[in-house]
This record gives sequence, C-alpha cells and structure tokens, in this order.
Amino acid sequence: MLLVDASVYIFRAYHALPDSLRGVDNRPLNVVYGFADFICGLIEREAPAQIAVAFDESLESSFRNELYPAYKANRETAQVDLKAQVKDCHALVEVLGMCALVSDRYEADDIIGTLAARRQMPVTIVSSDKDLAQLLREHDVLWDYTRDIRYDPDAIHAKYGVRCDQFVDYLALMGDAVDNISGVLGVGAKTAVALLQERQTLDAIYADLDALKSLAGPLSEAGP
Repeated sequence: MLLVDASVYIFRAYHALPDSLRGVDNRPLNVVYGFADFICGLIEREAPAQIAVAFDESLESSFRNELYPAYKANRETAQVDLKAQVKDCHALVEVLGMCALVSDRYEADDIIGTLAARRQMPVTIVSSDKDLAQLLREHDVLWDYTRDIRYDPDAIHAKYGVRCDQFVDYLALMGDAVDNISGVLGVGAKTAVALLQERQTLDAIYADLDALKSLAGPLSEAGP
C-alpha cells in the first residue's frame, strides 16, 4: 500500500517550475504539470495494488491552530493560483482512478497517520517529511521519492539516533522551526537524542529532571 503526501510534491512543483507553463485559458499550470509528472512516474514505477493520495486543503490552517495559534504562522499565505491548481491536482488523481483524500480541518499527514493506524498490511509512505517517521512499524518504509531514499525503522534509528516510537518526543524536545514550533530552550538534536537514550520517553525525562541536569541543564525552567 502506498500512502502519498501530495503536498510535498505540489509545493516542490510550485517553486521549481516557472509559471510560464500555462493552459489555453492562460492559467498557470506549473503545479499541475509537475505533480502529474510525479504521480504518473510513481504509478508507472511501482504499479501499486493500493494507493491513497492525501492533500492539504486550506494550506494555511488546521485543528492544530486551535490548540496552538502560532502553528505555521511563519509561512507566507498561499497564492490564489496555487490554491486553484491544488484543486486541479485533486481532480487529476480522481481521473486516474486513485483515492484522493482531503479535509478542511486535518492535514495530509493526519490523514496518512489515520490510514497507517488502521491498515492491515505494511505501508510505504511517499514523502520527504521526517515527521512521518513516527508512523513506521516493522516492514514499513518512508520513501523520499525525489532523492529515491527509503527509510525503514532501522534506517530512521541510524539517521536520527531515536526509534520511530520516540520520534514525537524527539521533535517536542528540539522543536521544529519549519512549523514554527519552539522546543525546550537549549535543547538541540544531540541533547534530545541523549535524553531519550537515557530515559526513553518525554514523560520519564520530566519525571526526573534533577538527575538529567548534566545532560541538558535546568529543563524544569525551560521551554513551553
């Protein structure tokens, strides 16, 4: 089963291809062209038995903004021509006979996470978004299609120093500047790995802060 994070490849096409690529009505089609090249190449290469393609609908907000208003506040507002082309990409996926999944409340990675949790077979998640590593189980793969790099759980552990089941805590500790999420003050990737290797989970770290000062300093006074 392939679970495709469409937004990664939509934004890649938007920034990589010139808007001089236009249709007969003079509308920009650079995103549609780039996404079509990606999705058709993926189908031809893999011939998947099952495939679902998840999209970000609003591109600017989700349920996370209700919990944390600053989420992705550092990003520019999506252009009108991009939003129109995203809808064209939805239509393309459906015309090709695939399942296009979209929500005005949940992001593509939320949709992929839901499908991954309910699946009855190993999955390959097609995305370059490292956050999706948290979903991997034994025999699953996170495939960075553009770079053609495939990560199984062992490869994730080798690359980042934490297990897939620790990935949420790893990101919580170090933060994620791309999504405008601050981590614990003074804790970067190396310290986050050291803390998780020592105590395994975020809850266990905060349950025994005094014992960990040598690794990360006074965490009880830092971060959100």
